[in-house]
Amino acid sequence: MHKYNRLDVLINNAGIMATPYSETVDGFENHFATNYLGHFALTGRLFDILEATPNARVVSVSSLAYFFGNKIDFDNLYYEHGKGYGRWRAYGRSKMEMLLFAYEMQRRLIRKGQSTISLAAHPGLAQTNIIPA
Repeated sequence: MHKYNRLDVLINNAGIMATPYSETVDGFENHFATNYLGHFALTGRLFDILEATPNARVVSVSSLAYFFGNKIDFDNLYYEHGKGYGRWRAYGRSKMEMLLFAYEMQRRLIRKGQSTISLAAHPGLAQTNIIPA
């Protein structure tokens, strides 16, 4: 049950970038958990109200950095205990996961005949000191 009866736009934009290896209390690699699982879970919890809102939009913020994570080791999918971890690779993989999520959601919405649209966006670049050394 939701407090409101409509949700016009959901923007999945929380994230971390290129941090040292760490795991959540549930044992997930932190980029995967923060940049993908959280968005997946929130969208899932709100999906019924999104579908009920005509022409709703779900915007999943990805990044061109997805390219750094576009090779997946299925034998070590989430860098268990830091094995094979690279901070840019992990960040890139989480952004690739967001792209795949957005694409698959849109495919399923079309198949169901929904007016809700799933979009992916690259936020752009700005020269700041946010990128860790």
